[in-house]
Amino acid sequence: MKSSRLYVIAFAIGIAVVVFGGQDAFAIDAASMPQYQQLENIPGYEGNKTFPEYVSSVYQLALWIIGISAMFMLTVGGFMYLTSAGNTSSASTAKGVIKDALIGLTLGLAAWLIVNTINPDLTTLNFSGVGTGTSSTPVNGGTAPVPSASAQQAASQIADGKLANGGDCKDTNGAAVSPQSNINEAKQGQSMTACFSGCNATSAACTGKVTPSAAMLSAISSVNGNYQITSIAGGSHAANSAHYSGNAFDVTPPSVALRDQFILKGALPNNPNGSGTFCEDVNGNYKADCVGADHIHVRF
Repeated sequence: MKSSRLYVIAFAIGIAVVVFGGQDAFAIDAASMPQYQQLENIPGYEGNKTFPEYVSSVYQLALWIIGISAMFMLTVGGFMYLTSAGNTSSASTAKGVIKDALIGLTLGLAAWLIVNTINPDLTTLNFSGVGTGTSSTPVNGGTAPVPSASAQQAASQIADGKLANGGDCKDTNGAAVSPQSNINEAKQGQSMTACFSGCNATSAACTGKVTPSAAMLSAISSVNGNYQITSIAGGSHAANSAHYSGNAFDVTPPSVALRDQFILKGALPNNPNGSGTFCEDVNGNYKADCVGADHIHVRF
């Protein structure tokens, strides 16, 4: 009975964390949200994060732990049962281990299924309206943590043919800040040079620095197809653009299929309010079916 109560409590807490974690309680202005560098990285989710991103990382890691733990205990229980050699007490203990593992796995999957049925966005912890932490206009001479090992590895796997090598904003050496230059910096273990809104209308150099998202770089390296990244942290975008926090890029040609491939690789969902991954035209208008769009804005 006590064990059953614990299962129910854990189930309720799991749903509450996911549901309330995906609500507008976290929807605050991006520029006012601090960004934290983890002293100990969460495996698979390294790098500096805002609080909502940190919660998201913990939630996603918890899902992995539930699955791995359940498989491990099923294996242990199965081994105990096979080696019980007719001992009813050992066999009963083994059955209990297997039963508990199955109940835990079922509850974990049920929590995900219930929340996904209510609102699919909640299962990806899409904090609508939440920025990704760094200033929208990088400070001249600013610094940022170097990319994580996983980010550097992902960057090294990105084919040059996927990256545009031109840009309308320059760095301190007078060279264009382009997707090619940004990825080269990440490959070398350096933070990426970030530009600012209006950089294409001034001679001021782009001197901001930003840490690229490892998940974003991994998606670029793994999504196949004939496409080109036209902007990462370079170019002139909206003042609060996720480009300037290392969590977004633009890609052409725009299509629903390509958009959805990046979403499957971890990009934020297609969102009519423009806070996720979506097709847009040259004026920044959202295009649901990508018809008339100029590019895809991919957001992590």
